[in-house]
Amino acid sequence: MSSQNKNEGKPRLSLALKDFSNAIEALARLRENNLKKYDRNNWAESIGTHDEQRFLEENLESIERHVGELWKGNELDPENGDHHATAIMCRVCFILEYYYRQKNCKLTREPVKYGRSRKVNL
Repeated sequence: MSSQNKNEGKPRLSLALKDFSNAIEALARLRENNLKKYDRNNWAESIGTHDEQRFLEENLESIERHVGELWKGNELDPENGDHHATAIMCRVCFILEYYYRQKNCKLTREPVKYGRSRKVNL
């Protein structure tokens, strides 16, 4: 008799953890290095407040700076030696986690409005 698992309908985390193990390891290293400068949950201080617009703008500005560096052909951040794509991934994770925690819901494909003229479709 073999054991049975009830995995139907559950996310297959191996699709991220195994398939993107290098990227996830780089993300973990970046977060670990950031502990030298910031509190572990510094990024989450806006959760539960009405500071959503500032949170989104600061994270998107950071993403735009790192994308700009990649466009210029600069792969590594001279400040910490991490790949700019890792910093982008980290900021995207902050934004997604913020929505899951702040909104206490599953994300939909509805546009999220913020700022004066920006829309983000998640």
